[in-house]
Parts: sequence; C-alpha cells; structure tokens
Amino acid sequence: MATARKISRKELKKPDEFVQTGQKAARWAGDNARTVFLILAAVFAAGILVTLGAWWADSQENEAAEALGRALEVMERPVLSEAESADRDDPYFTSEEEKRKAVRAAFEAVRKEHPGTEAAAMAELHLAALDYDAEDWDAALERYQRFLAEASPTNQFRSVAYDAMVNIYLAKGDKEAALRTLEEMERSGNAYYLPFALARKAELLYELGRIEEARTAAQTVVDSYASSPARAAADALLRKLPPAPEPAPNAEAEPASETP
Repeated sequence: MATARKISRKELKKPDEFVQTGQKAARWAGDNARTVFLILAAVFAAGILVTLGAWWADSQENEAAEALGRALEVMERPVLSEAESADRDDPYFTSEEEKRKAVRAAFEAVRKEHPGTEAAAMAELHLAALDYDAEDWDAALERYQRFLAEASPTNQFRSVAYDAMVNIYLAKGDKEAALRTLEEMERSGNAYYLPFALARKAELLYELGRIEEARTAAQTVVDSYASSPARAAADALLRKLPPAPEPAPNAEAEPASETP
C-alpha cells in the first residue's frame, strides 16, 4: 500500500501555481494600466461596431424599403384627361409617356441611392418589367438576370423573373434557352412554382418533339403535385400525347444444350 507523502510547512506556505499566475497578472496590469485600458477599449469598440453594423444594415434596408414604397406610389398614379382630373387633388399623369418616364426615374433612384439592398433588387425587377412591356427584350433579359443575381434566394419574385425570361426567349425564337431557364427555375427550390415550371417544361419539350421527356415531366406534376393548379395543364398535355410505347419484350432464353 502506498504511503501518503507528508507536506512540509514550507510547501504549505508556498502559493500554488494558479495563485502565482493571478498575482503576476495583477502586478502586470497595475504596471501597464494604459495598455490594459487600450485593450479593453478596443474590445468594447469592436462590440459596439458589430452592434452598430447590424443596426445600420437594418436601417439601410428600412430606408430602402420606404424609397421603394414611394416609387410604387408613383407607379400607381393614374393617367387622367383634363376633364377627369378637374375635381382631383391627388397626383396624376396627363399621358402614358409622362408616367413611364416618371416611374423609370423613381425606380432608378432607388437603385442609385440604396445599392445592395433587397429594395434595390426589387426596383431592378420593376425596371425589367418596363423594358419587357416595351418589348426591349435584350434590356429586359439583362435586368431580370441582374435581379436574380442580387435578390435573396428566398425572394418569392424570383419565379416571376424566370417566367418572364422564358417568355422573352420564346419571343426571340430560342426554345432551347427557354428550356434551360425552366430547368434553372426548377433548381431554384421554390416549392410553389416548381409544378408550374415542370408543366411549362413539359409543353416546351412536346413542342421540341421530345415526347417521352414531356410525358415524364407532365406525369411528375400529376403524381407529385396533385393539388397544384398546374395539374390541369399537365393533364391536358398527357391527353394530347400519343400512347406510351410498349416495353420491349424480353428475349426468350435459348434452351440449354443437352450434354451427352
């Protein structure tokens, strides 16, 4: 059995390592008070900067959202004739051209004054819609692509941009580009719009003569998204498709040769 070692009086009086370290740290802090103060001030300032950064980001988004709201109010102003505007005090436009210029300027101001915000991305979406309405396809495509690059992944209007891009490619006669856009829309992960993308993809595959791929896409909508409004289009396409080819019969196995 091991014998317990007795601790001498000298060892009892000797401070342990933890106490010694604490005492040394206290002495160092006392001798270097200015340095300690600067370190603590730096740590405190860093915490303040993080807090202010979060507050500033929220503040920027709020200001940008308010600016976007004002631009939307401009877009909602009516175009009135002189007779229609006689008894009105609220703002209005006297021509469609005047309204288009004012609306474009309002959304461009949001982008210029609040870059990097979600509101700026939404302003780009509205500018794309203006180009779309004017059938300026190349300008609209560029703006829709910029919106998709800037908007957050959870922005529900991403699908609107994809859908408009599909229409533009079809207007330009580029069905393959439209198909690629629909496939990108599928990968975007928006659960609500996914069946619509699949149904439209099925229609496009049918037009391209890729019948079995069209059947697969339409059947996916019917089987996996039965409650979606997109099912009606998928059902209609399936009824329009020719019957699916019969599976090739398995070749009959040759009889084994008899061994003598």
